[in-house]
Amino acid sequence: MTCVFAENEISRDHKKDPRIAVILSIFFPGLGQIYNGELKKGICVEAGAIIGLFILLVPSIIIGVYAIYDAYTTATKINSGLIQGKPMKWSYPVLYLLVYIGISIIISYIFIEWIFQGNVPESLILTNYLPDFNKY
Repeated sequence: MTCVFAENEISRDHKKDPRIAVILSIFFPGLGQIYNGELKKGICVEAGAIIGLFILLVPSIIIGVYAIYDAYTTATKINSGLIQGKPMKWSYPVLYLLVYIGISIIISYIFIEWIFQGNVPESLILTNYLPDFNKY
C-alpha cells in the first residue's frame, strides 16, 4: 500500500507511533530510526553508539540522546505528512541485530587481545588522565 499525501492523508500502514520510536531508541540506539523506515541512518547510529561505548562512554550517550530525539521527531513528521513514511520491513530488525552482534564481537575481540597481550594503547588507560597524587 502506498502513502497518500493529498490533503495530508497518510495510509495507516505508514503511521508511526513516536512513543514506540522513543522506547526502541532508548534501549537500542538506531532501532527507532529503523522502525521509522530509515535503515541506513539506524545502522549508522547503532554503529556509532557501539563504537562510542567501547572507546568512551560520553560519545555513546550523545549518540543515544540524538537517536531518541531523531526517532521522535521523524515519527511525528511522518504522521503530520511533512515527510513520506516508509514501511519497516521485517528484515530491518534482523539486519540491525546482525550488525550489532558483529560490531560487538569485533570490538570485544580487539579489547580482549589488548588486555591479554598487555598492549593496551596509552590513550585508553584512564589513569594516564588522572592527576598523580603521589607528587603532592
